[in-house]
Amino acid sequence: MSTEGRRTGVDLARWVAFVGMVFVNFGIVMRGPDGAGDTMWMAEFVDALAGRAASLFVVLAGLGLGWTARRSSRAIVVKRGLFLFVLGLANATIFSGDILHFYGVWFVIGAFVMRWRVPVLLAVAGAVVVASALMILSLDYDAGWNWSTLEYTDFWTATGMLRHMFFNGWHPVFPWFAFLLLGLSIAHLDLARTKTRSWLILGGATVSVVAQWLSHELVANFTPELGAPTAQAVFGTSSIPPMPLYVLAAGGSSVAVLGLCLVVADIVPWLAAALAPAGRQTLTLYLGHMVIGMGCLEVMGVVGNQAVDHAVYAAGIFCLVATVAAWLWSKRFAKGPLEAVMRKCTG
Repeated sequence: MSTEGRRTGVDLARWVAFVGMVFVNFGIVMRGPDGAGDTMWMAEFVDALAGRAASLFVVLAGLGLGWTARRSSRAIVVKRGLFLFVLGLANATIFSGDILHFYGVWFVIGAFVMRWRVPVLLAVAGAVVVASALMILSLDYDAGWNWSTLEYTDFWTATGMLRHMFFNGWHPVFPWFAFLLLGLSIAHLDLARTKTRSWLILGGATVSVVAQWLSHELVANFTPELGAPTAQAVFGTSSIPPMPLYVLAAGGSSVAVLGLCLVVADIVPWLAAALAPAGRQTLTLYLGHMVIGMGCLEVMGVVGNQAVDHAVYAAGIFCLVATVAAWLWSKRFAKGPLEAVMRKCTG
């Protein structure tokens, strides 16, 4: 696999992460409160993507940051982090589940660790996950949350924003920064080698499956003692709260998907080449699915009152249109609109 093919495979993985995130977010805003009319497999499909698409995005961000470290200064990475942070806060006024402001914080921190050796990166990632679990078990994880509306009540205060960003927000530094560190570690691998891609697929899938199995067994064994809600919270693989088994399951699936996308780019290059432009414009498309996609849903009056089936159909249509639009844009411009603005502003 050439360098161009390797990058196309990574862009394909970014496209997969974008599509997954659209399905999750459309599901969040469109589904009714009682789940009436949901088709079971569609509901399970959307629920399974929750926390997995975002983790893939973060692993890929770490991979990109690792490649950037070879030619860019820390100052540029910090400036890009600040750009994403400000852009994310603006987006948070529209959608409280914004992930960009978290990206901003991860990039600022990542600028100072992006040249560390792999054993150190993985050790720090493990420490972040353990620290996060201890924080969740010892502090008030519900602080700031209105779980009935999924709104963070004091987000726009200094205390609330720090708590949300580092402890109990949608994608807090503890433990989500571990995914970025995992991506930074993968950046040291030779992704062009068939053996490397095979290990990514088999190793990632194995870790994810074992974590899911272990979660199922622990929840079953501890439910009589702790009660079902507590056992599920401590040993489950949901992204809220993000306990260690979730990090292992989501991290493993992210690595496996990356490996699969590299293989697809090698075996079916025309398909990967058609989808890759959208993967290179995920910043633009992410904001687009918030402003344009969810704006259309609001205008049509389908927010908070639909079966999950309708969310799946709407997300599929939006992803198809976005993918075609990104492909057409790439025929005239090297970068997406927001990607070009970020480069212009940050160097």
